[in-house]
Formats: sequence, structure tokens, C-alpha cells
Amino acid sequence: MYRSLFYITYILIINCINQILSNIYPPNYSPCQFPTPAKNKNEYYSQCVISPQISYICDLHKQLSYSSIVEINEMYEKHKKVFNKISSIDNKTISNSLAIVIVKQLLPPFSSKQVYSNHEEFGCLFQDECSYVMNAETIERFVNSYRVFTRIFASVLYKKWFPKYDKTDERYENNNCYMADVTDVLVLVVLDGMVGDNRKLPSVTIHTDNVMLAPFLSNIQLETTNAINQNWPLHQVISDLIDQLGLAIRSFYTTGGVLPRHGIPNWAYRLSLFCIIMVILALFIEWYIVRRKLAVKRNIISTKIESIKSKTHIMFGTN
Repeated sequence: MYRSLFYITYILIINCINQILSNIYPPNYSPCQFPTPAKNKNEYYSQCVISPQISYICDLHKQLSYSSIVEINEMYEKHKKVFNKISSIDNKTISNSLAIVIVKQLLPPFSSKQVYSNHEEFGCLFQDECSYVMNAETIERFVNSYRVFTRIFASVLYKKWFPKYDKTDERYENNNCYMADVTDVLVLVVLDGMVGDNRKLPSVTIHTDNVMLAPFLSNIQLETTNAINQNWPLHQVISDLIDQLGLAIRSFYTTGGVLPRHGIPNWAYRLSLFCIIMVILALFIEWYIVRRKLAVKRNIISTKIESIKSKTHIMFGTN
């Protein structure tokens, strides 16, 4: 009995220590080692998932509270139909086409040499022909540019999360890199920027391999980043993000992938041209009528003057 109590106490102490250490030193993964449900299911659920209701959200550094799960799940249920997809393998299995990764900070490589030498953390960047071309210039920007780093990071996570686009998978080696018939979307939300960067710049990166869908999502990145900068509660930011993504994908299906034009419609141009023509015509008619009236008036006045002159000539007998 005492031995059992000792083991229970020991386990509780270890868990408390791990919890404290995880708060002081939060886990940071490289893009190739980041856990995903398709590649590292057990690690993903232990490190990322705070509730089975929102298993599509990886909250790595536990930024969401449990009380916010209900609101987020309600918004997801609102758009559940557009986020569900049927497997192309058996046409039966239903899976999720949405992935949201929330991290407090990301840890970039210290130098390009680390990217080349550390195959375990960065080797996958060079293996997928559908990803960014990792030449010397791109690697240098990957190390030094926050924006490029998050874009490539999100791209790698996308390939790991939705592995049917991974060229290392023999079942899909003949598929094209960019598919127009899928709406898989991965969102990378970074709340405090990069480790070691005192600016703590938040960013939101949305990645999809569907080049026709991408334009429908571009504005959502900026709007979500602005919401974070305006100190919205995180659960509201995520709920609004899911709502905007759902509406954008619905619009994509409704329009057949044709981005709606928000400029001046053609009928407005035609109406403007018609109005201009009518104004010119009205000015011409007015000018013509006024000119004709003036000419008539001049003729009448000249006739009267001639008549007066004639009478004067008769009365005084002047020539």
C-alpha cells in the first residue's frame, strides 16, 4: 500500500514538474518535426489537442482556455459541411479539410549552415518537389525573413497534415502538386513572433495548394492579424477566422472558383456613357434652339427698324 502511495505521489510530482517546465520552456518544433495527426498521431494529441471537439486545432502552447471551446465549436458546426471532405480512396471516409496551428512563438534556425547540416529538423524542406525551391537565396531568406520563414513553415505543415500531396507517398506520386478540386486549408497563427525578437510581431499565414482558392483567402490573413493586434480575445479571433474561412469556401463553390469582381460593374460604365451622350445632346439642342431664337429676334427687330425708317422718310420726305 505504501509503495502504491509512493508511486502515485512520485507521478504527481513529475507531472507538476513537467507542467512547470513546459510553462517556462514551451516546446518549439522545427517544421519537419512538428507533430501532425497524419504523421505523429499520438504526439499530436498529447502535445496539441486541448479538446476532442476541436481536434483540428493544434494549440501547442496552450493559449486557448477550456471555456472558449464551446464558442469555437459552435462556429465550426455552422460551416461543418464545407470543412468535411470524402476520401478519394474509398469515397466513404469523411475527414476534415481545415487545420489551425496556434503557437506563441516560433524558433528559427540560427544560420543557413544549420538548415543544410541538420537533416532531422530541416531535411524535409529539400525532399518535396511541390514545396518552395530551396536554393541558397531562399534558405538565406528562410533564416533571416520572418515572413518567408512562416510561409515555408506553413507549407511544410500543410504537406504533413494532408499527406496525399506528399510526393514521398508512392500512392500519390503521379498526382499534380496543385489540385483545383480540393479545399484543404492550413492556418498558422503566431501570437508573439519569433523567439529572440523583441518586437513580438503576430502573424497569420493561410496555406492551400489550390491556386484557385487562394485568392478567396488572402484578405482573411490581414483581417485576423489586425484582430490580434487590436487585442481581441483569442477565442474570438479563432471563431471569426473559422467563420470567414467557411464563408470564403462557400463563395468558392458558389462561383465555381471565379473570384467575384468588386470594381465598377459594366452596367455602370454603360449608364455613365449614356448620361454623357444625353448631356451633350441636350447642350446641342439648347444651343441650337437659343441660337435660332436669337436669329428670329434679330430679324424682327431689324424689320421694325426698317419700318420706322420708312415712315420717317414719308413724313419728312427725306431720302
